[in-house]
Amino acid sequence: MSLDSIVLDLASAYDKAANLNAELDKEIQTNHKTYTTEYVQAADTATTDKFKQQITSIYDDAAASFDAAIKAEKQAVASGFASTITADTAAELDQVGKTKPTMAEMRVYLDKFKDNQLALRRLTAIAEENGYAIAGPTFEALTTQLAIVENDGKSVLSSIQTAQPVYGKIALNLMTDHVIRLKKLQEAPFTVAQDAISASVASNTAANQQTTEN
Repeated sequence: MSLDSIVLDLASAYDKAANLNAELDKEIQTNHKTYTTEYVQAADTATTDKFKQQITSIYDDAAASFDAAIKAEKQAVASGFASTITADTAAELDQVGKTKPTMAEMRVYLDKFKDNQLALRRLTAIAEENGYAIAGPTFEALTTQLAIVENDGKSVLSSIQTAQPVYGKIALNLMTDHVIRLKKLQEAPFTVAQDAISASVASNTAANQQTTEN
């Protein structure tokens, strides 16, 4: 299941749970009009248990789908950086690391190895060793953004369990935006920045521009 699909899945689960909680409140009110004080507590408990079982089932299904989707995304990111490099490429990268490349030279190497994730990871380390930073879909950037999406999803799931509609809506909106940012980050080119802060700003600017366009 894609992240886009899991957002829709969580939104559907959230709506179902919210509707059940609304029905629960109505039935509790009906209980208080129907039963005497002697029996109303038992009626409320039975009503609450009935609805909570349904909500728990919705939560369990949504959580299982969400966990599977996040696990698949993490594996996809990891496998993307599990490519191999030839001995010649490894030797060339070692030489680059020893020569203290300029930013312009780093850009040339980024373009040369743009299709080799393992080489790009080594170039990221070389950039850091020389006081630069790589902006774009680096392993660290992708895993960080994915962690943000995962946290958003957990917040939505928590709102299903705790019946916090406003909290859940906010988490869903954030997750939708962060999934878009992740997808745009995956598509963004690699660039060299003067430092880590500049690289972060460059990546965020690109994601914001792409998100606004959509």
